[in-house]
Amino acid sequence: MQNASESLPDVPPGARPAARVILINPRKRILLLEAFEEGTDHVWWVMPGGGLLPGETFAEAAVRETLEETGLSTEVSGCVWTRHHIFEGWGRSFNQFERFFVGHTDNSSVIPGRHRSQDSYVRGHRWWSLDEIQASDQDFSPRRLAGFLPAILDGIFPTEPVDVGV
Repeated sequence: MQNASESLPDVPPGARPAARVILINPRKRILLLEAFEEGTDHVWWVMPGGGLLPGETFAEAAVRETLEETGLSTEVSGCVWTRHHIFEGWGRSFNQFERFFVGHTDNSSVIPGRHRSQDSYVRGHRWWSLDEIQASDQDFSPRRLAGFLPAILDGIFPTEPVDVGV
């Protein structure tokens, strides 16, 4: 893993740099992965993504992680959101700084990749509409996803990345 403070100066000290993709299909649905913490009843929905490899940019990681986790190839926009999230799970603390990118795909056939492995926290996927997200009582990551998505789905991207909170 990269030393965030040396090679990625905007990443908070000690945080793991990660990239995520808001992957949109032609019906304006976004792909979310169903995540869980084994031994608990906590389930939440998260966008494809993960940590950067040494020497990799956030955008490169976003494209690679999407392909690895979904089997879908995409190009990505510039960064639209950021999130610094410190949390407890799996018996330890996590400190992660994420950049979110927008990707589009004409292919809605997900081929689960890494999340079929036994050590993964992902157990499924679903294409969600904005209305479904807004009406749902499920946990989403980021938590205020329903409030930030409308502009993205309308193709309105911020000129500077927006901090979307936890």
